[in-house]
Amino acid sequence: MMKSIDTWWQTTRRWVDSLYHLAYSVLWAPHAYMIYFVTARCNARCNFCFYWNEIENASKRQELRLEEIAEMTRRLRHLLYLSVGGGEPFLRADLADLVGLFYRNCHTRFVNITTNGLQPERTALTVERILRENPLLYLKVNLSLDALGEKHDELRRVPGNFRKVMETHARLSQVREQERFFGLNIATTFSSFNENEIGELIDYVDQNLAVNDHTLTFVRGDAKDPSALGASVD
Repeated sequence: MMKSIDTWWQTTRRWVDSLYHLAYSVLWAPHAYMIYFVTARCNARCNFCFYWNEIENASKRQELRLEEIAEMTRRLRHLLYLSVGGGEPFLRADLADLVGLFYRNCHTRFVNITTNGLQPERTALTVERILRENPLLYLKVNLSLDALGEKHDELRRVPGNFRKVMETHARLSQVREQERFFGLNIATTFSSFNENEIGELIDYVDQNLAVNDHTLTFVRGDAKDPSALGASVD
């Protein structure tokens, strides 16, 4: 009985907190949403990437330090939604601390992180820490998956990438079973390289992977291999 009351109270507290900050963002905050590429470093070399030039020239010294991010978040004051990208965000050893700064200083309550899934253990541990240290946060992780098996490895230019994504999914699924306010999604980039297999991929995700959502993004921008842009709109 006491556990049920505690669960009800925690859920109610979350909704009240979220509605308050949503209302504040709509009525008073100058900014409600930010896309933040926290690093250009990446452990994949996707041939359809629009950020490839920054990745090829990436340096840890070019990234904002935590002290600088702390100052930025204090100046922002209020930011409801943060979308974290890169590069590969989980290459930053301080990613949990970075999210915590937005949570505390900006009252950020919704965070979305996109990852290539190449670091299963590190990703799961970081996600668990973020959820533990920011109790009113709604966290969503998008696992990038563009094809099945070796085809995905080929597109990402990393042998074993598909296997790593499956391992990361398995680890994060365990977190999802314990954390009601953690969402696990699959994110697919639709390009000329995978357009003929896209139906098979969608069916595989639907039938085999426990996820909240599967999003498809059309290839865009300055793709590393321009032929990626030739996908049929039809």
